[in-house]
Order: sequence, then structure tokens, then C-alpha cells
Amino acid sequence: MNRLIITGSDSAAGCLKQAKLADKVVVTWPQALAGPLPCDAETAEIFDPVFTSDLAPPERTFPRSWPTLAERQGSRPELGLKEVCRLFDTIDLWFDPVAESQLALVHLLDYLKGDADLTERMVLVHLDRRLGECTPDAAARLRPPRSAVDGRTVATASRSWSAWRQPTPTEFARLLEEDTSDFPALRPVILKLLEELPAADTALSATETSLLRFIDEGAGAYGDALGRYANSLWPTTYGFLESAALLEALCCAPQPALSSAPTLARAFTYAPDRFGAYFQTALSLSQLGRDLLERRADYADHNPIHRWWGGVELTNDHLWRWNAAAGSVVAPS
Repeated sequence: MNRLIITGSDSAAGCLKQAKLADKVVVTWPQALAGPLPCDAETAEIFDPVFTSDLAPPERTFPRSWPTLAERQGSRPELGLKEVCRLFDTIDLWFDPVAESQLALVHLLDYLKGDADLTERMVLVHLDRRLGECTPDAAARLRPPRSAVDGRTVATASRSWSAWRQPTPTEFARLLEEDTSDFPALRPVILKLLEELPAADTALSATETSLLRFIDEGAGAYGDALGRYANSLWPTTYGFLESAALLEALCCAPQPALSSAPTLARAFTYAPDRFGAYFQTALSLSQLGRDLLERRADYADHNPIHRWWGGVELTNDHLWRWNAAAGSVVAPS
């Protein structure tokens, strides 16, 4: 019996490939945390053709126009995801228990909902850690719980993905009242994502508030704050690039919540001559930042807000919020 593994990150795919747990490992690359979500046509572009685990795509924006590894190497294009799946008897879904991967998982199953012949071959592998942080030997020794994908599983995934795509967060919040036990990591992810809506009192997301708190507690530079976020709040909602963008926005807003050295690079870069300087840039709370931490100020009263949360385009005039104490969304006033 031949086996295919589908996973949601390049680091996980590389680990699984080296662990030799399947005949083939492929990685899907939907990015559902930053920017507008893909339409149906762009979803087809994401999943057809698939990406191998060997190289990450060069950017993370929709619409996708990434070449496959085979195309980069000048060989024939790879098969689409559905065609690849049909070549295997068993398909294991290894997705990390973090927001981006869980959204990728429900997106994948929603895409395949009309192909019962494929979904019936699938098995969910329920992870409690990031595979990219495991050595191949450790991954090979893992014995995580597994469950077969059935009609109920696919229906739950489709409802979850549909709710994430809506122009308001109300349907997504209702998922907390539904049975999502087929996906043990999904409910914590739903709650964490809701906490990334602007807070009812400060208009800061949970990640923005945490970054300010880490700086107030002594994380005196970009790299320190991002490192504490990554290591202290596992599983984090956002990855490295998303959290770096939020931190930079707090520093570069018209009325910044953070003060930094004037040499701060205004756009994050991997350029070798700027990367180190960027991460060593000193940061401190501005007066607004202190007021926000003490919940005496509302960020939206001082700065423009424009970002995407699922299918919701958040702006000052269309600012859905999350009331953590009440556990409910707050509509724009």
C-alpha cells in the first residue's frame, strides 16, 4: 500500500521527507492569515499544481503565480493535487496545531469536498507540536492519534473555511458553539484568531498587546520582542513575518505606540547588510503605548487601521472588535 503525506509548511514537509514516513510528501501553500483571502479561481491556482517540499515559494500574496519546483528546474510541470492523490492508496494529513496550518487543513478539505473517492482515503494525524521543530528521527518515532476523514469531517472543515471567508466575524465566532472535535486543534485556533480582532477597549489585537507588554518588560529591541513572542506564547497565532509586520506598524504609525532609533528600516528585509541592524533596533514604549497597555487609550482614535482578518476588511469605519470578557464580537458602531 503506497502512502502520500500532505502537510502545510515547508519545514514540516522537509522533516517528514527525511523521516521517510511515506512514499511522497507534498506541501500546500495557502496563506490565510494576511491579506485578502483567495477566491475560488485562486484556490484552484494554489492547489494545482502542488508544491513539493524542497523549495518554499518566493512570496506570500494572492493571487499566486509561483512556479513549481519542476518548472524551476526546467522539467515537465507537476500534476495537480487531485491527480497526485489519485496515485496513492492512503493519504495522511499532517498539519501543525497552529492557526496557519489549521486554516490550510480546512481549506484543503473544503477544496476536496466534492471528491469522496479522495477524501475516503485520507487520515487526519493529530499533532501536538510543530513538526518543523522535530528532528527526522524524532518525527519517525511519533505516534500521534489518527482518525479517518469522513463526511462529517469534511462538512466541519467546509463550515469552518466558509465562516473564515465571511465579511463579518459573527459566523466564525459561532463555531465556538459547534462540535469541531474532529479537529482537536481547531477550537483553540478559533479562539486565538478571534482574539486577533481589535480589542473592545484598546483596538489592539492580542499579538499587538503581547508585543507591547514584552517591550515594557525589558525586550529592548525588535529581535528580543519577536523572540519572546515566538517562545513564550506557543502556539502563537502568527508566524514570524506576520508578527514582525505588526511590530513594525506599531512603531511606524502616525502616532506610534513604540519609539525607535531613527535608523529603523521601514520595511522588513532579509538583506544581509540590513537584517542584523533591523533586529538590533532599540525599542521603547511611547506615551500612547503606555496608555494602551494600561487600557486608557483606543488605538483607533489615534491611528488608521487597515488590515485583513479572514474575509473581514478591518478599517476605522468598519472595525469589528472582540470583547474577551464577554466572549463575543462587537459590531462597528
